[in-house]
Amino acid sequence: WIATVDNIDWPSKKDLSPAEQKAELIALLDRAAKLKLNAVIFQVRPQCDALYASQFEPWSEFLTGQMGKAPTPFYDPLAFVITEAHKRGLELHAWFNPYRAKAKSKFELSRDHLGKKRPEIVKEYGGYLWLDPGEPDAAKHSLAVFNDVVKRYDVDGIHIDDYFYPYPVENKDKTGEVPFPDDAS
Repeated sequence: WIATVDNIDWPSKKDLSPAEQKAELIALLDRAAKLKLNAVIFQVRPQCDALYASQFEPWSEFLTGQMGKAPTPFYDPLAFVITEAHKRGLELHAWFNPYRAKAKSKFELSRDHLGKKRPEIVKEYGGYLWLDPGEPDAAKHSLAVFNDVVKRYDVDGIHIDDYFYPYPVENKDKTGEVPFPDDAS
Protein backbone atom coordinates (compact mmCIF):
# COMPACT_ATOMS: atom_id res chain seq x y z
CA TRP A 1 0.00 0.00 0.00
CA ILE A 2 1.37 3.40 -0.97
CA ALA A 3 -0.53 6.03 1.03
CA THR A 4 -0.53 9.57 -0.34
CA VAL A 5 -2.78 11.26 2.25
CA ASP A 6 -0.73 13.52 4.52
CA ASN A 7 2.37 12.42 2.54
CA ILE A 8 2.49 9.21 4.60
CA ASP A 9 4.38 7.11 2.02
CA TRP A 10 4.59 9.18 -1.16
CA PRO A 11 5.54 11.80 -2.00
CA SER A 12 7.57 12.24 1.16
CA LYS A 13 7.03 16.02 1.03
CA LYS A 14 4.69 18.37 -0.81
CA ASP A 15 7.47 20.44 -2.36
CA LEU A 16 9.37 17.76 -4.27
CA SER A 17 10.01 18.27 -7.96
CA PRO A 18 8.43 15.81 -10.40
CA ALA A 19 11.89 14.24 -10.89
CA GLU A 20 12.22 13.71 -7.12
CA GLN A 21 8.68 12.33 -6.93
CA LYS A 22 9.41 9.89 -9.74
CA ALA A 23 12.65 8.78 -8.07
CA GLU A 24 10.76 8.07 -4.84
CA LEU A 25 8.12 6.05 -6.70
CA ILE A 26 10.79 4.04 -8.51
CA ALA A 27 12.51 3.30 -5.19
CA LEU A 28 9.21 2.09 -3.69
CA LEU A 29 8.49 -0.10 -6.70
CA ASP A 30 12.04 -1.48 -6.77
CA ARG A 31 11.66 -2.41 -3.10
CA ALA A 32 8.30 -4.10 -3.79
CA ALA A 33 9.87 -6.11 -6.63
CA LYS A 34 12.89 -7.03 -4.48
CA LEU A 35 10.51 -8.30 -1.78
CA LYS A 36 8.80 -10.43 -4.46
CA LEU A 37 5.45 -8.70 -4.05
CA ASN A 38 3.01 -9.10 -6.91
CA ALA A 39 0.89 -5.95 -6.52
CA VAL A 40 1.08 -2.39 -5.29
CA ILE A 41 -2.00 -0.53 -4.10
CA PHE A 42 -1.56 3.18 -4.85
CA GLN A 43 -3.81 5.80 -3.22
CA VAL A 44 -5.11 7.95 -6.07
CA ARG A 45 -8.00 9.72 -4.32
CA PRO A 46 -7.36 10.55 -0.66
CA GLN A 47 -9.97 13.30 -0.24
CA CYS A 48 -12.03 14.12 -3.33
CA ASP A 49 -8.79 15.08 -5.02
CA ALA A 50 -6.62 13.28 -7.54
CA LEU A 51 -3.07 12.09 -7.96
CA TYR A 52 -3.72 11.84 -11.69
CA ALA A 53 -5.15 14.10 -14.40
CA SER A 54 -8.86 14.16 -13.57
CA GLN A 55 -11.77 15.96 -15.15
CA PHE A 56 -13.82 15.38 -11.99
CA GLU A 57 -11.53 16.39 -9.12
CA PRO A 58 -8.65 18.78 -8.48
CA TRP A 59 -5.01 17.83 -8.20
CA SER A 60 -4.12 16.75 -4.67
CA GLU A 61 -2.41 19.21 -2.35
CA PHE A 62 -0.28 16.29 -1.15
CA LEU A 63 1.38 16.27 -4.57
CA THR A 64 2.22 19.94 -5.08
CA GLY A 65 1.39 21.68 -1.81
CA GLN A 66 -1.65 23.40 -3.31
CA MET A 67 -4.94 21.75 -4.15
CA GLY A 68 -5.75 22.17 -7.83
CA LYS A 69 -2.13 22.78 -8.87
CA ALA A 70 -0.72 20.32 -11.40
CA PRO A 71 2.90 19.12 -11.22
CA THR A 72 5.39 21.36 -13.02
CA PRO A 73 6.84 20.22 -15.29
CA PHE A 74 3.67 18.27 -15.97
CA TYR A 75 3.44 14.53 -15.60
CA ASP A 76 0.64 12.17 -14.58
CA PRO A 77 1.70 10.23 -11.45
CA LEU A 78 -0.85 7.45 -11.99
CA ALA A 79 0.21 6.84 -15.59
CA PHE A 80 3.85 6.91 -14.49
CA VAL A 81 3.43 4.48 -11.58
CA ILE A 82 1.40 2.06 -13.73
CA THR A 83 4.12 1.96 -16.38
CA GLU A 84 6.89 1.54 -13.83
CA ALA A 85 5.02 -1.11 -11.83
CA HIS A 86 4.30 -3.16 -14.95
CA LYS A 87 7.98 -2.95 -15.99
CA ARG A 88 8.76 -4.72 -12.70
CA GLY A 89 6.07 -7.39 -13.08
CA LEU A 90 3.87 -5.73 -10.44
CA GLU A 91 0.16 -5.18 -10.71
CA LEU A 92 -0.94 -1.63 -9.94
CA HIS A 93 -4.24 -1.21 -8.11
CA ALA A 94 -5.87 2.21 -7.67
CA TRP A 95 -6.98 2.96 -4.10
CA PHE A 96 -9.89 5.35 -3.53
CA ASN A 97 -11.35 6.97 -0.46
CA PRO A 98 -14.97 7.22 -1.58
CA TYR A 99 -16.39 9.72 0.90
CA ARG A 100 -13.63 11.59 2.73
CA ALA A 101 -13.67 15.06 1.17
CA LYS A 102 -11.06 16.80 3.32
CA ALA A 103 -8.80 15.42 6.03
CA LYS A 104 -7.85 17.51 9.04
CA SER A 105 -5.43 20.04 7.59
CA LYS A 106 -5.03 23.74 7.11
CA PHE A 107 -5.11 23.80 3.31
CA GLU A 108 -7.82 25.59 1.39
CA LEU A 109 -10.18 23.81 -0.95
CA SER A 110 -9.66 24.72 -4.58
CA ARG A 111 -12.58 26.23 -6.46
CA ASP A 112 -13.05 22.97 -8.40
CA HIS A 113 -13.30 20.78 -5.28
CA LEU A 114 -16.68 19.18 -4.61
CA GLY A 115 -16.88 21.02 -1.26
CA LYS A 116 -17.03 24.27 -3.25
CA LYS A 117 -18.94 23.07 -6.33
CA ARG A 118 -21.55 20.94 -4.49
CA PRO A 119 -21.49 21.94 -0.80
CA GLU A 120 -24.97 20.50 -0.25
CA ILE A 121 -23.62 16.94 -0.51
CA VAL A 122 -20.61 17.60 1.74
CA LYS A 123 -20.90 17.47 5.54
CA GLU A 124 -18.49 18.70 8.25
CA TYR A 125 -17.90 16.18 11.02
CA GLY A 126 -15.05 15.83 13.48
CA GLY A 127 -12.88 18.42 11.75
CA TYR A 128 -13.15 16.61 8.41
CA LEU A 129 -15.37 17.11 5.39
CA TRP A 130 -17.30 14.06 4.14
CA LEU A 131 -19.45 13.26 1.18
CA ASP A 132 -22.79 12.11 2.54
CA PRO A 133 -23.14 8.53 1.28
CA GLY A 134 -26.91 8.83 1.61
CA GLU A 135 -26.96 11.54 -1.05
CA PRO A 136 -27.45 9.93 -4.47
CA ASP A 137 -25.34 12.65 -6.12
CA ALA A 138 -22.40 11.86 -3.81
CA ALA A 139 -22.55 8.18 -4.76
CA LYS A 140 -22.90 9.07 -8.47
CA HIS A 141 -19.89 11.35 -8.28
CA SER A 142 -17.67 8.75 -6.62
CA LEU A 143 -18.77 6.12 -9.13
CA ALA A 144 -17.96 8.51 -12.01
CA VAL A 145 -14.47 8.99 -10.54
CA PHE A 146 -13.90 5.22 -10.27
CA ASN A 147 -15.18 4.62 -13.81
CA ASP A 148 -12.99 7.40 -15.20
CA VAL A 149 -9.86 5.76 -13.82
CA VAL A 150 -10.86 2.28 -14.96
CA LYS A 151 -11.60 3.51 -18.49
CA ARG A 152 -8.53 5.71 -18.95
CA TYR A 153 -5.78 3.86 -17.09
CA ASP A 154 -4.42 0.32 -17.29
CA VAL A 155 -5.04 -0.43 -13.60
CA ASP A 156 -5.16 -4.04 -12.53
CA GLY A 157 -7.73 -3.48 -9.80
CA ILE A 158 -9.44 -0.89 -7.65
CA HIS A 159 -9.72 -0.74 -3.88
CA ILE A 160 -12.33 1.26 -2.00
CA ASP A 161 -11.18 2.25 1.48
CA ASP A 162 -13.13 1.78 4.68
CA TYR A 163 -14.21 5.41 5.02
CA PHE A 164 -17.84 4.87 4.19
CA TYR A 165 -18.83 6.71 7.37
CA PRO A 166 -16.48 8.58 9.67
CA TYR A 167 -15.39 7.20 12.98
CA PRO A 168 -17.67 8.47 15.79
CA VAL A 169 -16.85 11.78 17.44
CA GLU A 170 -17.49 12.23 21.16
CA ASN A 171 -19.57 15.24 22.21
CA LYS A 172 -18.01 18.11 24.20
CA ASP A 173 -19.14 16.88 27.62
CA LYS A 174 -17.94 13.36 26.77
CA THR A 175 -21.31 11.79 27.49
CA GLY A 176 -21.99 10.36 24.06
CA GLU A 177 -21.38 10.58 20.35
CA VAL A 178 -22.16 13.45 18.02
CA PRO A 179 -24.39 11.99 15.27
CA PHE A 180 -23.21 12.28 11.69
CA PRO A 181 -25.40 14.97 10.08
CA ASP A 182 -27.19 12.69 7.61
CA ASP A 183 -30.77 12.70 8.94
CA ALA A 184 -32.10 14.31 5.75
CA SER A 185 -30.57 11.65 3.53
